Amino acid sequence: MQGTGYLAIWSDLSPQDETDWAHWITREHAAERVGINGFLACRIFRALGAAANRYFILYELGDENVVGGPDYLARLNAPTPWSQRIMPKLGNFARGGGRIAASAGTGQGGIVAPLRLDAAPSWDAAAVASELARLDRIIAVRVLLTDIAKTSIKTNEKGMRSNDGSFAALLLIEGLDEAAVRNALHHARATLPVDAHGAGQIDDPPAADHVADQSPGGSRGDDGIRKQSGGEGRMGTRTDDATLRVTPGMLVFACRHCDRTSLARLERSEGDSS
Repeated sequence: MQGTGYLAIWSDLSPQDETDWAHWITREHAAERVGINGFLACRIFRALGAAANRYFILYELGDENVVGGPDYLARLNAPTPWSQRIMPKLGNFARGGGRIAASAGTGQGGIVAPLRLDAAPSWDAAAVASELARLDRIIAVRVLLTDIAKTSIKTNEKGMRSNDGSFAALLLIEGLDEAAVRNALHHARATLPVDAHGAGQIDDPPAADHVADQSPGGSRGDDGIRKQSGGEGRMGTRTDDATLRVTPGMLVFACRHCDRTSLARLERSEGDSS
């Protein structure tokens, strides 16, 4: 991931709204977000094997202050007409942004598992990330800490949705394939302290698809693993959990291929200050 900050979002969509959402996210919203000062990249993923149309979006930020920064808040308080139409349709919405607390490995995995945590880790985040990243076919592991205060700032856009969820931290595992990521989840369950799991356990998540990838710029859903195919050798990640507790509804996310034109991955061009 670029930068030291992040913003992660999950949401569900009804079948009748999915096409409009796909056009909105690829033709307007993601490009708008990556154009904000401090937004470096955006990756979009879809849950595999889920009854719901569930999506996970991961933004890479310059640092944790971007989440509560004036440029981003200005956009949140002035949503476009298209955004005003989409926002109320996003179900099971969860959102959190902050800083990368620990990172091990390099690159981006084709499959990702984002595990939402109920509380900041009491365990050694750097050691856990390093241990999981050494597992076969795991590309990278990161522990992300949410800045609750900045994430909770009330905005016009937030007011268009109901019952937004959030999380204290995120364990993000990226791998070459679904089996490798699931194995890493089982390894985490076996090695982390019992109290790190919260009231639940790390269960096998159903699977999902990477939809798009963008840089400068790109919803709550259950934990999941994501696959990214936005380019040869590229991979993506996704996982949500509550205090190293993976909920029964945890999903696997994969990246569906999108070309540059459709914002498979949008990155800020050299010298682009917009």
